Amino acid sequence: MNSFLGIIFSSEFGYSVLRVTTPILFATLGALISDKAGVINIALEGIMLIAALGGVIFSAFTGSSF
Repeated sequence: MNSFLGIIFSSEFGYSVLRVTTPILFATLGALISDKAGVINIALEGIMLIAALGGVIFSAFTGSSF
């Protein structure tokens, strides 16, 4: 149990959680901004999926992974 808590509270685990949740945090920030503007945007997840697909298609055509 002690090693489990050591892993959970380590800085490497915190960095990896922040790195993995960054796209969701960006979508949440976009939803917050659109809500404050008075516009309800329910398509944020779809926009993220289309952007990811566009990135994959672009990298396939250019042959670059970056």
